[in-house]
Formats: sequence, C-alpha cells, structure tokens
Amino acid sequence: MEDTPAVDSYWTGLSWDELEQWVGTRSLQRGRAYQRQGRVLALACSREGILSGRVAGTSVYETVVGPDPLGELSSRCSCPLGGDCKHGVAVVLEYLERVKGGQEVPTELPPSAAERFAATQRAAAPAPADTESYLRGLSVDELVSLVLELADLSTDVEMLVQTRAELDGGAVEEVVRCAREELARASSKPGWRHYWSGEGYTPDYSLVARYLEDLLAAGQADMVLQLGEEILDVGTEQVGMSDDEGETGMAISQALGPVWRAVGQSSLSPAQRILWMYDRYLQDQYDLCCDTEGAADVFQVTAEVWSEVADELLVRLDSPECAVAGDRWADHYRRDQISHWATGALQKAGRDEEALELAVAEAKCNDGYVRAVDMLIQSGRAEEARALAFEGIAATSTTLPGISAQLRERLSGLATGEGDHAMAAAFAAHDFLRVPRIEAYRELRQAAGRAGVWEQVRAQVLEALHTGALPTGRDDWPLPDTGLALELPAARYPAANRRLFVEIALDEGESEEALRWYRQTAEVSCGWADSGLAEQVAAAVGRSHPDEAVAIWQSLAEGEIARRNRGGYEASLPYLRAMRRLLIEVGREADWDDYLSGLRAEHKRKRALLETLELLDEEGPILGS
Repeated sequence: MEDTPAVDSYWTGLSWDELEQWVGTRSLQRGRAYQRQGRVLALACSREGILSGRVAGTSVYETVVGPDPLGELSSRCSCPLGGDCKHGVAVVLEYLERVKGGQEVPTELPPSAAERFAATQRAAAPAPADTESYLRGLSVDELVSLVLELADLSTDVEMLVQTRAELDGGAVEEVVRCAREELARASSKPGWRHYWSGEGYTPDYSLVARYLEDLLAAGQADMVLQLGEEILDVGTEQVGMSDDEGETGMAISQALGPVWRAVGQSSLSPAQRILWMYDRYLQDQYDLCCDTEGAADVFQVTAEVWSEVADELLVRLDSPECAVAGDRWADHYRRDQISHWATGALQKAGRDEEALELAVAEAKCNDGYVRAVDMLIQSGRAEEARALAFEGIAATSTTLPGISAQLRERLSGLATGEGDHAMAAAFAAHDFLRVPRIEAYRELRQAAGRAGVWEQVRAQVLEALHTGALPTGRDDWPLPDTGLALELPAARYPAANRRLFVEIALDEGESEEALRWYRQTAEVSCGWADSGLAEQVAAAVGRSHPDEAVAIWQSLAEGEIARRNRGGYEASLPYLRAMRRLLIEVGREADWDDYLSGLRAEHKRKRALLETLELLDEEGPILGS
C-alpha cells in the first residue's frame, strides 16, 4: 500500500472511545469478537484511506468504512442494519491488527465467489440481443401475437392492454368504473404495523395510480381530477383509522401523482386550477398532498389571474362556510388558510393596499396578528405595527401564548431596528421574568449588554427570582416600561428557581455558587435526579471539590447499573470513566482501584455487567493497547 501519512495517522490514532461512540458498546464488543474469531475474510485499504472488507456473519457482508467530511467514523454495510455496525468494527480492528504486525494490505478487495461466477457466466454467454431493434423488425401481426402472449403470462400486462383498448374505443366510463372498484378495494382496510415483529399491512394503490395514468394519457384530465377528489376523501378516512408509521399515507400520496399533472391539462381556467388546488389543501388532513410538484406550473400565472383568484377567495371569506364558531380549531384553521391565500393573491395581483387591509381585518377577527404585523413592518408602517402588536398581545396572551410570544419578538425587533437598545432589553427582561429559563437569561444578558446596563439588570432580576417581587416598578430599574402587563409565576421563591440558579452559575463560571445551589436541589429531589445538570456540576467542581464530584459520578453510574440490563450497564461507562479520570488527576488512583474491585465483587453474578466493565481498561489509541 502506498504511503498516505494523513490516512495512517487517522487510523493509527483511533481510540477505543471513538469506536464506542461510533457504534455503541454492544456493537463494539461484538465487532471485537468477530475480528478475534477471524471472520474478516477479505480486507483492503484504498489509496484514499477507505477500508473495505468482507465479514462472515449470518451471511457474508461487504462493509466500507472511512471518515466522513467532518472526520467522524462512518460506514456502509450490506447487513440489515445498513452501516455503523459490528462488521465495520471488525474491519477497522483487522486493519489495525495487520498494521501492527507489519502486514501488507491490498488496495482492492479480490472478487467474491459470486462475482467470479457471474464473470464466468458472462464470458460464456452470447452478447445480449438489441431488444428495440428486434421489436421494430417485427411485423404488425407478429407484434400483436407477442403482446397477446405476454398478456397470457401476466395479469398486469393483460389489464394494461385491456384498459388501453377500452379507452381507445371510447369506453371511458368502463375504465372509470374499474378505477373506482380498485379504489374501493385499496381503501377497504386500514394499514397497520407491528413495531416489534415488523409484520403489517400497507394498502396497495399502484393499480389506482395506473388507471389514473391511463386516463390522463387518453386526455381524460377532468376525470382524473374527479377521481383525485374521491381518493382524498376515502384516503383521509383510511389514514385516520390506520396504525402504522405513515406507510398508508405515503402509498396514497404516491398514487396522487397523476392527479397533480392533470390539473394543468384540465379544462379549468387558470384561476379555477389554482382554486381547485387550494380546495385540495383544505381537504387534506394528513399531508397527503405533500408532493404536488407536478402542479407547480399552475401557480405561474399573470397578475390578472391572481386578481381573479383573490376576488373568489374574498367572496368565500364572506360566506357562511368561513364563519368562525367559537373556539373550534377547524373553523379558525380554514378561515386562516383562505385569508392567507387571499392576501398572497392580492399581493401578486399588485393590490398591496387591499392585501394589507385584509390582513389587519383578519388579525382582529381570527387572531392573524403576526402576519398583519409583519406586513405593516415590511410596508414601513412601524407605529401601526407596534399598536397592532400590543392589541394582539392583549387578545392572545391567555388563550394563544405562542402568538403572543411572536408579537413580543416583533416589538423587540422594532426597538432594535430603531436603535432603542434599552427598550429591546426591556422586552427581553419581560420574557425572562415571565418564564425564567437559561436561554431567556442569555438573551437578556446580550440585550442589556448592548444597552450598557447589564450589571444593574442582572442584580435585580436575580433578586426577583429570590423574592418573587417584580423589579420593573422600582425607581432604580434601569429599563423603560414596555407597556405590557407582567406577573411572576405563582411559586414559592427561591425554591422554584433552584435549578435555574445552578444553570446561571454554571453559565457564568461560578462553580462554587453552582455547587451550593445544586446541593439544595439534590436534597429536595433525594439524590442526583437531573443527570444532565449533575454532569455539568461534577465537571465544573471536580478540581475544587473532588469528593462531591466523585459522589455525583458514582451515583449516576450506579443508577444506570441498577436498571439491571445491558443498556443500563453501557450507559454507566461514561460516568465511571469520568470518575476514574478525576481520581487519577487528584492522585487517588488507589481509591478508583478499590471502588472498581468492590463493584465487580458486588455484581460478580452479572456476567453482562462484568463484560461491560472490561471496556474501562481500554483508553487511548487502539494500537497502543
């Protein structure tokens, strides 16, 4: 193999930890066993440093392994898993074993037995006939005879020929009847999937799609659209009753392909085609219309056509079918969709002022405030946008908090755009005090920093977390009034914010403060309940408080071991490794040895755990072990 220093360095520097992170503990163990058992039947390393091999498992699998563009291990394999598996591990370890022994590794795999057999067959076989030339050389009678023979051999061919003949003979109604019968059959049973065994049933819509294709080819685009509506009706009901991972919906979606192509070939006017598509979107409850690329050209029309579409949508908005009855989500959704399309159509028609008036009116009657505020901002009408945002927040803060949050973002964005950093920081403070969380704290720190008042704001919002008293009404509060009502969550302070205090201290590098608050959190939860937070604390205080950090790692590890399954044992390894590294760093390696010996003795009957613990002894480059 040619010298490839960078590649050699990548493979020879590979560690056990990297292999374990790549495929997991179990696949690493099995891959090691495969390599030791001599199951790597063939191995190669390309000049680019990509490994390939054949590994004997249930069958002989071909595996390709190499670094991805980010330098992370990745593999493809012909096994059922498809890659990142024990076979890839075996190939990597076999390569490193050969490098360690100074053995040559070829750049290409030798041909497999199947490839050698296929090559022998190809050499012995005559050159393939030119099928197209053969068919073109047949007479009409010979072609008819061949097609009839094929129809006798295949029901699919027979049905295709019969359908084409009926359509050619003008028997469109008969083909449509057959299509509806096939649709009734395909939609008669819900799809299902047993997730553990892999068994299940997915409705077959392929014949429905074929009928649609044939009808479309025969110039029956209008009938294809009619059938498309019927497919969506029965398909929606079928998907609603199905219990699978979306396979039924995908089968229906694929069958609708000819329908979307039929829209542009139909007798509908350009405006009617767009409206027909909009009606299908409204009809679709399960994203069955997810792939309507075939109808993309339908929307490439003139301003006059869009004006016609807009007028029709405006008529619909005034009709009883778009009336909003109380809190019914379906009514609100339908009206919001139609008003959204109408607004867009007005804009594409060049009727911008009407579009804006509609958006503002819909904001007041159907809570479409975000769209209207965005349009006002884009139109340069900042004051109107601000006033509507305040109105929207008042209307939605209780019932639709998501909309209210988006409107507060718009107000903050307006302030930032105008260079009013103090007001932008005031909105950030409002959001943090309303729902205290670390992400909002970071955003407040950034905003108040731009306004030059972070230290004052920080002290007062932290005090609010301790006392529950709002800082915004105080004389020394350095930020302006947002004009928004604010109440702190009903909770006992500061107990409700212990976790947040830990996160803030960690975020600001105050490890002593983080540990002080975390002790209280652990006492309340009777242990290290939050593993993610526990890890962060242990990593932060390891040097200053090794005993407490070790206790955290130990508690996390033993919590996983207590699950008494291989998954738990594997999950304990990162915690045990962190515990070992810390004890070695502080010169207490003997404590680690005593702990591990005791752990093995305590669980001596758990063979799976003992096998997993063996991986603790392997760190650093694989070739060094």
